[in-house]
Amino acid sequence: MAKTAVGIKADILEGARTYARSTIDVSAGQKGAILGNLNRALGGNSNRKVVLSWLFRGSPTAEMSSKNLSDAQWLALKFWIGSWCDENGIWHTRPEFIVEALIVLKHVLKSIVAAKGNRIEPLPGGMVDTAIKEFGGSVTQKA
Repeated sequence: MAKTAVGIKADILEGARTYARSTIDVSAGQKGAILGNLNRALGGNSNRKVVLSWLFRGSPTAEMSSKNLSDAQWLALKFWIGSWCDENGIWHTRPEFIVEALIVLKHVLKSIVAAKGNRIEPLPGGMVDTAIKEFGGSVTQKA
């Protein structure tokens, strides 16, 4: 069964609750890797910040800086992404992470549009450009 944004969020929050009792530290390098993976999956800083706000504050209409993340939240994100290094020194994420990140982003962007009274405005963080670059295709205007 396909995961929903709400289900993914619940899993991440459960992880944060579990890791709140942990003594594991997240290094500055690991934090940088987490941010890099989130930015690549979500299309940039703006999208990452609204996703973090929705995940940990419940509001998609504000941005949340990674400086405000607790150690437990960092660990929950780390294990959601599931980064690992292969024998050639190439870093990867869990195969499901990219799909799950896009499911969450779609939910957050729809929530932002709904909060703005369904006014269509430009998507934050160059989402359209990112989607075209990553998935191919083009955007055209109907005559």
